[in-house]
Amino acid sequence: LRDELGFQGFVVTDYEADAQLVDHGFAANNSDAAKISLSAGVDMSMQSGIFNEHLPQLVSDRQLSLDRLDEAVRRILRAKAAMGLFDNPYRSLDPSKSWPNATMMQEHDALARHAARKSLVLLKNDGAILPLKKCCQKIGVIGWWIDSKDSDGVGVVWGNRSHGVTLMEG
Repeated sequence: LRDELGFQGFVVTDYEADAQLVDHGFAANNSDAAKISLSAGVDMSMQSGIFNEHLPQLVSDRQLSLDRLDEAVRRILRAKAAMGLFDNPYRSLDPSKSWPNATMMQEHDALARHAARKSLVLLKNDGAILPLKKCCQKIGVIGWWIDSKDSDGVGVVWGNRSHGVTLMEG
């Protein structure tokens, strides 16, 4: 990511993905998961708390280098400085600029729709499977959200739910 693609930002886990290394059998415990994550280039744990809980001891035991931890912290602080959080750390508490408001939602919806249209990529269409035929073809749609418009569990927390459809409707 950094060497080949030249990425300069910081890497953050997806929700509790660092702790889930244990659930998936990739790490022995949360301490091991924190060590693996930071060593692999993750700079910030989004939600799990395992960095806060385990990194101090891992560095103290010399299982992780303080230089690597400092590097992660520097990347995060650079991002915060670039966002102006050191100049005005409470700017997100201004009610007039709070999400969601009608203007922000319209701008967000337009940008989200534009990004979705631009990001759709068909990598390979073996056997001309697409477009799907209207008959004689089956698709498995599996999971507990297939008939739900509750999108909180799939990463949408502040979106405009008025346009939501279920996976089956989609």
